[in-house]
Amino acid sequence: MSRPVRTLTIAVALVSLATTSCGPKRSNGPSVAPDAPARADAANDEDAPTLAEIADAIDPGPRPALTVGTPAWISAALGLADAPREPGQLLQLARAAFEKFEIHAESDDGDLQGIVELVRALGLAERAAGTLEDAPVEVLLVLERTYEIMDAPALANERNLFGGMFRELVTMLASQGHQADAAGLEELASVVRGAVTRAGDLHLRTAAALLRKAPDHEQIPNVLVRVADTLSERDEGLALGTMKRSLLLRGTKATAAHWLDLAASCNRALDVRCGREARAAAQPLVMADDEALQTRLSHGQALADAALRAVELADAPGLEDSVSRGTALFDLGRYAQAREVFSGVYRRHPEDARPVMGMARCAIADGLDFAGALEIIDRAAPREHLDRDWYELAIGVRATGLLSSALPVIAEETPAVIAETLRPSLERIRDDIDALQALGSDEGRVLQFMVGLALEVWPRVAAGDTDLSGVLPGLLPRARALAAELPASWHAYTLMLSAAEFSHDRDASFAVLAVEPAATDDALELRRARAFVDLVVAWDAADHVPAMLGLLDGLGDADQTAEVRRLIVDGHAIAKRLGASGEDWPDLRRRYAAVRERGGAKDPVLLNNLAVATAAMGNPVQAEALWLEALEHATEDDSDIVRLNLVVNRLGASDIGSDAKAEAQAMLQSLAAEGAPAEVRLQAHAWRVVGSAGASARKTSMAALRALAAEEAPNNYRPRLLPGVASVIMRGSSQVGLGYSTTEGMQLQLDVTGVPWLMVQCPVAVPDPRGR
Repeated sequence: MSRPVRTLTIAVALVSLATTSCGPKRSNGPSVAPDAPARADAANDEDAPTLAEIADAIDPGPRPALTVGTPAWISAALGLADAPREPGQLLQLARAAFEKFEIHAESDDGDLQGIVELVRALGLAERAAGTLEDAPVEVLLVLERTYEIMDAPALANERNLFGGMFRELVTMLASQGHQADAAGLEELASVVRGAVTRAGDLHLRTAAALLRKAPDHEQIPNVLVRVADTLSERDEGLALGTMKRSLLLRGTKATAAHWLDLAASCNRALDVRCGREARAAAQPLVMADDEALQTRLSHGQALADAALRAVELADAPGLEDSVSRGTALFDLGRYAQAREVFSGVYRRHPEDARPVMGMARCAIADGLDFAGALEIIDRAAPREHLDRDWYELAIGVRATGLLSSALPVIAEETPAVIAETLRPSLERIRDDIDALQALGSDEGRVLQFMVGLALEVWPRVAAGDTDLSGVLPGLLPRARALAAELPASWHAYTLMLSAAEFSHDRDASFAVLAVEPAATDDALELRRARAFVDLVVAWDAADHVPAMLGLLDGLGDADQTAEVRRLIVDGHAIAKRLGASGEDWPDLRRRYAAVRERGGAKDPVLLNNLAVATAAMGNPVQAEALWLEALEHATEDDSDIVRLNLVVNRLGASDIGSDAKAEAQAMLQSLAAEGAPAEVRLQAHAWRVVGSAGASARKTSMAALRALAAEEAPNNYRPRLLPGVASVIMRGSSQVGLGYSTTEGMQLQLDVTGVPWLMVQCPVAVPDPRGR
């Protein structure tokens, strides 16, 4: 699969996964509130099974470990072949791998490497466990979490969105294990499919072992919540009893979030009284200023209303009542029942779009089966209730289904074949977009704009010309006109900001930043600030530094995420690099360190930038330690940025030995030849010019640098590919996709911004072939 197609497929998959709800979510987080009542009618010993009863009921009996019999090349790809034998060391490594998985899962650019870390954690923990009967409790806790996450049989379904990610995972692991032939891929596919279909039983067996071996462990209530989630579709009564036992174990430490979890389980089980009592227990524990819990409380009421509606309308024969009941069952996560209700309505009323929507939404929510949802939509030809909800569903599902099923199949075809194959689906999407826009939808108008742009480049792509350098730089005037046409549209505004980052007109780009969003919105202000940083770096715009800092500092610090607080410090570091008066490196280092202490300890960008500030203060040893730490958390695509800073720091050390210097030079040469991204190769070449001995060698190295810069220029759609005076590599963060969420409708993302990585400043500038 080509890189653009592969990247787009994964991006849409991750966006859809992040925004599609598959039922009520649990929370084990604390809530600052008065002590909970010791007992509530919703949870009492009479209707809550004991831990021993739960363990006996859920234990499926002996099961082989998931990684038993794993082929040697797969073990090597996962880094298991050289794992130690000592259980304590294995446990430590398993925890570290699981933490890396969590970092990937929580990051904005969560990727398939995170899944690899999860599987690695599993393999290490299974080796540390031996048999479940003899495994230490701490190992069982890691296994229980890992099995529960891997309990995703939908991952083995080739039809759904997980199937596309699964194919990517297989290919990536195979390449890491140097086993890319068809037989090797099928072998790996068999191993992974077997793992995800067997993980559920192992999760329950491990949880049963924990309940028997460590019934008093502080994590047991959380284990029970996860068990209840696993049981919710297998044994609804046992799932609800398990949730009640979890509440009883928490006692007076039960928070509002815990009671709301129980209320959700009660309502899902159509136990209206239990749900009402659990929500009543939660209500006095919710602080008035706790927005998250207030939202959950409101959602809990909606679930209670849905449960009551589902019960009251159980025997109602009318069209409206049946649609209402199907919707209520869907909202409660009772997808099989909801699908049955909607199917019955559709048979009686095939002209009505609502039951078609209901069946399609069930296919998505119950297994991310966008291909199945698309089949449902295509088979139907409704004429009534063709409203915004219908067209958003049709557009989002068709786009996502296309990416998850059609593109992987035809990705290796020629551009002409791909274009011709996709044309009917794209024309259908365009017709639906036109209908959506005709209903007054701003999103429909934005999509019309994007489709128009796509049709412009379509003939060029079909002919095999993928160079968009003649299109993207001219996008800004059109995007600005669209934003003026739709002043209240979030998507039009962010599209305009993104277009400014591709324009080669300096003044026009910065003029966009003066355009105020129609409404006060903290998220849009943050987006403006990000665009300001991007443009200041791209144009070495020292004259715009004061305005950039004013916008960044206006974001505030106290309530922001670590990523945003890091961006604020990044702006001040960039200002210093551009010669603005203000904070010196000791001040910047203190500010970076403060972000590290408050949530940034595992952020590789933060650690890298802190290391650069530390090195600038003349502390290369401390800087190296930080770069090595950053490497532990960096993704594969970003690790070469850190390595380049690390090797330059080593070459600049006065006490480096000859062997260490030779090793560093070899690493620099490797980065110049194979580093990723392209900015790393160019910067490494520039540093090789710095290290050239003699005029002739320097001239040769400089010529090679110019040639590489010219070679990379056509692939750079932004004004600058290279670090300028500020010495910053801006790693692009693209949120470009079209999908569908069963909770929020059509998901449109059209945003491109940068992530600033500070670099050790190079005395030799990388030439810009365009004369910048």
